[in-house]
Amino acid sequence: TTNKTKKTFLTTIRRKYANKVSKVILDNVSGYAETGQMLAIMGP
Repeated sequence: TTNKTKKTFLTTIRRKYANKVSKVILDNVSGYAETGQMLAIMGP
């Protein structure tokens, strides 16, 4: 039973971590997109 609990615990952590990472990536991507638009508007 301890082993099963540990597995579930790891799975939960991994899922939470994956969600956090994908959210950070999405935030960064949208941030890059906004920066790119600003640079395009300002021009070279």
